[in-house]
Amino acid sequence: MNATTLALEGASALPENHERESLLQIEGMHCASCVRAIERTLAPLVHSVRIDLATGVAEVRWDERLAQTGELIAAIGRAGFKARPAIAPGYDASVAADAIADGRRGLLRLGVAGLLGMQVMMLAGTRYWITTPIEPALLLLMRYAEWALTTPVLLYSCMPFFRGAWISLRQRALGMDLPVSLALWLAYAASCANVLLQRGDVYFDSVTMFAFLLLLARWLEGRGRAIAQRRLRELVAVQPSTAMREAADGALETIDASALVVGDRVRIAPGEAAPADGRLLDASAAFDESLLTGEALPIDKRCGDTLHAGTPNCGLSPVRMIVARTGEHTTLSAIQRLMLRSQAQKPKAQQWADRMAGAVVALVLLCAAVAALWWLPRDAAKAFDVALAVLVVTCPCALSLATPIALAAASSRLATQGVLVASADALLRLPQVETICFDKTGTLTTGLMRCERIEISGIDADEAQRERMLQVVAALERGVRHPVASAFAQIETSLHADHLEVLPGRGLRGEVDGVEYELVALPAEGDLTWISLRDAERERARFGLSHRLRADAPCAIAALAGAGMKLEILSGDAPGAVRAVASELGIEHHRAEQTPANKLARIQQLQAQGRVVCMVGDGLNDAPVLAAADVSASLAGASTLAQARADLILTQGELAGLPLALEVGRRTRRIVAENLIWAVAYNLVALPLALAGALTPGLAAAGMGLSSLTVTLNALRLLRGPSAIDARSSR
Repeated sequence: MNATTLALEGASALPENHERESLLQIEGMHCASCVRAIERTLAPLVHSVRIDLATGVAEVRWDERLAQTGELIAAIGRAGFKARPAIAPGYDASVAADAIADGRRGLLRLGVAGLLGMQVMMLAGTRYWITTPIEPALLLLMRYAEWALTTPVLLYSCMPFFRGAWISLRQRALGMDLPVSLALWLAYAASCANVLLQRGDVYFDSVTMFAFLLLLARWLEGRGRAIAQRRLRELVAVQPSTAMREAADGALETIDASALVVGDRVRIAPGEAAPADGRLLDASAAFDESLLTGEALPIDKRCGDTLHAGTPNCGLSPVRMIVARTGEHTTLSAIQRLMLRSQAQKPKAQQWADRMAGAVVALVLLCAAVAALWWLPRDAAKAFDVALAVLVVTCPCALSLATPIALAAASSRLATQGVLVASADALLRLPQVETICFDKTGTLTTGLMRCERIEISGIDADEAQRERMLQVVAALERGVRHPVASAFAQIETSLHADHLEVLPGRGLRGEVDGVEYELVALPAEGDLTWISLRDAERERARFGLSHRLRADAPCAIAALAGAGMKLEILSGDAPGAVRAVASELGIEHHRAEQTPANKLARIQQLQAQGRVVCMVGDGLNDAPVLAAADVSASLAGASTLAQARADLILTQGELAGLPLALEVGRRTRRIVAENLIWAVAYNLVALPLALAGALTPGLAAAGMGLSSLTVTLNALRLLRGPSAIDARSSR
């Protein structure tokens, strides 16, 4: 069973039992109650649903005999939210347009609340700051002015809160928008009644202040979420946007890749990627499948072999393919689903906060009712103020925002530096890591090679002959997409190779200055890979090649060692190659010729010693050990299965992202703890004050809004700090 099969089994539909899986992007969610409303709506239609509030991604599994994707989207729409497939043609453009429109609407609501709220506060300030009596007629006029200015804030700016409360009531759930909406309407209605009756206090200033501060916190939260979503879309691999389709008469036409259907014949030029999954029609070809397998060497294909979307043609001539799978059914889409699906996993801290938020809403409503009943026989006017203050001051927005906004900010910060967070819990586990184990090939080294040794055959071996053989090889390898070719790419030569031919599974054949040469691979020897240059008579030269270290590997390893990490190499390569890399990087502990079972046993041995282990790998054989490690990281070119098991994906192929992830992980854990402590402590202090009547509704609104704002701004500190490149260059 190959990597593609395993990946598709883990991420795709299972047609045999009619089970389907889809990832939906949902817009309009603001809190845990929104998530619960969608979960309740989908429960009768699906087997399971997992929703991530920070990215708005929902993973849904259902029986296609009971419902189709459109019915699920329609059900979510009836619940008051917008949904669409997270992987679909035109998705990026439409989501970007909707995000811009939503951002503008949110900013406009905030602007209306802020601008009109300032006017209301100026008018209300006369009651607090001016000690001389105000003419009753003027005071009444000012109250009517406050009423007129507050009404647009309530009916326009506060509409998202009312919509959320209505959704909660329809779903028979207690969402945080419910006490917010109840407080706003009670304060507004009581103020209107007191203006008409010309008695008592008005609370228009409390309404506008409460609305503005809460909208500001929600707008900042939305910006952090939008950044996380945008980075995720940018970093997920995409298939070509166009394809060369071959008509029945052999004519070629350029069409949109999304228009391909099963059975179409397409032509793939050298260097271009397959636009869909299909079968090879030509006799032979070579394709770079590092996207799927992590293997740097191109894969030789025969007629009838499977080609995967997104894999480039490494041959010297165009090849033909018949389309077998398109759109969301391709292997490339499976990779996208694996990345997006991982975002729907809630960390334990967020699950705790979500459960607490629902309980807090119920407690808030109960406390408000009890407070009103207790104060009513003592001071009827005071009873309303106290109940209103309790509703406002204890809204659990800060508690629900504490974890997701911090994780979204941290994920966004890392995404800009080339680290995709595939498991939110990993950010909170990273600070506990003590030991980091690395695979070698493809992880510490690149897919590029360099020539270490040259052995010239025959008695005429001299410097001129050596230079001649190097130029012959450079001519043969010019324009070839292959790691071996990279070892000779810098050699300047005036020679030209004619009649080039790829020898599947062996090497190259071509003519240079009228002499036919073959360049073929030899068995590995020591820490070098050997290739042989031959003509019709005999072997002319041998070249010993080695993989190059990643450019940033020495700095990244030094940074990790400086942070107190214990480093180890676990590689399946020969001892000589592993020893050479370990020596160059200064890693003392290294193990060679390790099978997947050996690597897994070593990780388990370290864990049995009480160590928290991070594994960094890229190949299919690294998938078991990546899954077993406490935290795992993989590179962008890793196999699909390796990426599916990884908590962190280094999307730029740079190890410098790993020390940065450790630093951001430490800061994230600290900030999440600070946010949760603040949210809980604030409610524990504010609730008794409100019950005792020590807080006016205006002060309660300010306290609640500032509490949510404090949590949001504290989390957004994660967006600042040195970049991976800055950290690397400073050492």
